Amino acid sequence: MFSKSHKYDELVTLYTHMADNGFKRSDGQEVTPENVFSQVQATSYRDSIKDVLGHFSCKSALDYGAGGGRWDEVELPEGGNLQSFLELDLVNRFEPARGETGKVKSDVVMCFDVLEHVFLADIPYVVEELFRLANQIVIVNVACYPAAALLPNGENAHISVRPAEWWLGVFDTIGCLYPSIAYTLYTSAEFNKATYHGVRRMSNVVNAEGYTR
Repeated sequence: MFSKSHKYDELVTLYTHMADNGFKRSDGQEVTPENVFSQVQATSYRDSIKDVLGHFSCKSALDYGAGGGRWDEVELPEGGNLQSFLELDLVNRFEPARGETGKVKSDVVMCFDVLEHVFLADIPYVVEELFRLANQIVIVNVACYPAAALLPNGENAHISVRPAEWWLGVFDTIGCLYPSIAYTLYTSAEFNKATYHGVRRMSNVVNAEGYTR
């Protein structure tokens, strides 16, 4: 439905280089390959995510832009791992910078700290794909601030920094194409400080009384 620009694959090449070789930060520090995007970012939002998933019957997830962390390996402070905490039977992974290119349609698609790394013209393509791969719900966190990480070409790794309202508009617009798929958005004004914008489903909007939203 939407097409990619040539910069989509160029950026994947840059992120592959970072995963293989590490990267520099804006403060001059060096990040080694084993520490490149190694955290499971969704862990920070696990209680809120579990509350959201409690309204659905999700048993499979797709971690879209998974980085180097794995949901079944990173132990939570309270014990167990994120996959078991969210009561998911299966977590599929898509991470092109690490050669994981399979995109498996899943009950919930989660995309954490990814979209701000996507070139502006490719955001409709990626967001539409999130909806298309979801059976029930899309859950996204997007950073609205510059990153510490630098691309190999010296640019900031958060190449598409936009305010929360802009991202909500993107999801409301693409959500119109998939009215039965729910979606929820967390926007972060700074690291690990996110605003939760509630669960939306465009079919509910269309079927509600009145017109003003």
